Amino acid sequence: MKRHAFTLLPAAASLALALVACAAPATTTDGPATGAQEQNEDAPFDLMHTVPECHHDGHPTTWCDHTDVPALAQASGMEARINAIIDRAVDPAKSKIVIAYFSFSDKSVFNKLCDKGKAGFSVEGFFDQSYRTQLPAQLPTQCQGPSGNNVKVHFLGQLSDSPYIWRLHHNKFLIVDSGDERPVSVNFSSGNLSSYGVSAHFDHWALLTSARTSNVVKMHDCVIEALRKAIDPQGTGTDQMIDDPNVYRQSLDACLTAQGTFFAPGTAWVENAITKENIAPLFSPDPAGANAAILIENIDRVQAGGKIYGAMQHFLHYGIAEALRNAVSRGVAVSLVMDDDVITGESEVPGVRGFYDAYLKESVSGMKVQFLVTNAKEFQLMHNKFLVMENVDGNKTRVFSGAGHFTDAGLHDNYENFYLSQNDTLSKKYADLFGYLWPRSVTEQQATPAPTPPVQPVQGVSP
Repeated sequence: MKRHAFTLLPAAASLALALVACAAPATTTDGPATGAQEQNEDAPFDLMHTVPECHHDGHPTTWCDHTDVPALAQASGMEARINAIIDRAVDPAKSKIVIAYFSFSDKSVFNKLCDKGKAGFSVEGFFDQSYRTQLPAQLPTQCQGPSGNNVKVHFLGQLSDSPYIWRLHHNKFLIVDSGDERPVSVNFSSGNLSSYGVSAHFDHWALLTSARTSNVVKMHDCVIEALRKAIDPQGTGTDQMIDDPNVYRQSLDACLTAQGTFFAPGTAWVENAITKENIAPLFSPDPAGANAAILIENIDRVQAGGKIYGAMQHFLHYGIAEALRNAVSRGVAVSLVMDDDVITGESEVPGVRGFYDAYLKESVSGMKVQFLVTNAKEFQLMHNKFLVMENVDGNKTRVFSGAGHFTDAGLHDNYENFYLSQNDTLSKKYADLFGYLWPRSVTEQQATPAPTPPVQPVQGVSP
């Protein structure tokens, strides 16, 4: 159980605010966001995030439990926004809804999707295999329309001991094509469609709209087609128990080429995508290693005097860590927010503390790293995954974000979706998100659990 000494002395508070000023642009905001976060459903780029601010004796305001979930869901406004996006589907004959997540347990969104399914809309979901018997499985059994087959659900990923395989379906996107003249709604997130993912976790959603013929829409169409083929390689209409990630990548690359997307082998194609549409979608499994290479190349292009800042739950990628350390060496300010589980040892991923000590902590890397205190007992997480890079090539601000962690599994093995973007509106919203997180984070010393006092023997009683 975590025990923290988290009282922030006046001098430390001043230092924290000074670090925010150094780490994030002057446009960042420090105040709490609410359900009234600015929303523009038809804006090409938008962003929303959760606002876990709770009050429990003996804990900082970032520490929340299950009793806070309803109020936090309302405060973030994310459930309402997601349901409004789903309601862009207005014609059962033309509209399509596709969701792809690791987990799905949010009842409000489930009910909205179920209503659409019963009304005859096309609803298709992709989830991790560990959820075969949970809420996602109820969509096709309880929510079909008159045709009886308009709602389809697929499960991907594999967990086995011999040989050891742990491959997750970890994509996180929602796509709604209204089927009319309106642009397609393409939404991706750090969080899942879970009750905590829209409330108590520190998570965010990026919300885009784009023409049906755009590169970003066509690339996601190809991902959906490739996911179908990964679980049903022969196209029989019956999913296999175990998907084939090689079929997925081969099908994806073939579709991306056939559809005339900007994608090409290597890393150079992202510049064309960013020039034309301000965003380059990236997907795993990625046996070629292009996703990590693209991020590292952009980190390497941040010039002296620039800033790199963001948040990451799990960080175990040597190449990215080395690129960030090199950035510090050439005069780039690097700041990162992580979950305090890294320090307390309560992380679900082995090795994160050792990696932090060897590669990330300030004494070895020069980076400023702080931590959000969360409720590990109830699996509350700092679950954001993004990196803002200012001064790329001396005059650009870019953001790397998406579903996956900075791990080999996330960037190489799992089913994941990432994005490299260069858009002033989206970049500012990510800067504002960092400006929300950093003042609420604590230092490694503050995140370190207080030692448990030794048990004192009762006087006069032998131990």
